[in-house]
Amino acid sequence: MLTTCSNTASSVIGTLTATNHTCDTAWMYSSGFIDPKEALEDLQWNMMNDDADFDWGHRKNILNSLHNKVSIGVSYNTTAICLVQDFEDDYISWDTLTVSNNEVTMKGTMIKQESSIHQVAIHYDNPIPLTVEQLMNPPFKGGYNMGTFVGMALPSGWESAGGVTVTAPVWTQDGQNFEIRFDLSAAFDSYGEGVYTLLLWTEDNYLTTYSVWYDV
Repeated sequence: MLTTCSNTASSVIGTLTATNHTCDTAWMYSSGFIDPKEALEDLQWNMMNDDADFDWGHRKNILNSLHNKVSIGVSYNTTAICLVQDFEDDYISWDTLTVSNNEVTMKGTMIKQESSIHQVAIHYDNPIPLTVEQLMNPPFKGGYNMGTFVGMALPSGWESAGGVTVTAPVWTQDGQNFEIRFDLSAAFDSYGEGVYTLLLWTEDNYLTTYSVWYDV
């Protein structure tokens, strides 16, 4: 069985972890003994060469030239095996990435690219315990999304097309170097406890994502 997800780094309260994650997950069950080495070879081959049912999403993810890091996890016993490949696009050298008293500070340098940062989209998710049956059926089976759209953090003078507008009092960029500061209080007041995912958008796509757990 194969599945694809777009995920974000989680964090402890009051800190942010940075990188854009996408992951491929594949697993296999058997009524008899599974040889883990052979099973891993089969799963990887299927993701690369027999992925039409997933619109070749696994293959595209594996071959995505923007990925520059990968973490690989394997869990197995005698009758089942699960493989996870968590790819990362890590293109920012951070000077500061913090949240203190609800204020987010993003200061760093873009690596190997120069883009104009347009907005920081804010999404919300309230994690709940799920059973195995729930995980195997829609809407939880087969993927992960960023959660409910909350609004955007934007430079002064701009407004979000929907949701909450958070005006950043500091929004500067000089070539590849940038600094952005904004307060998440309005988002926290609207949705309460949970995970808030921040997407740093350029003119073309989002550069990377960050997640923060808010707990009153």
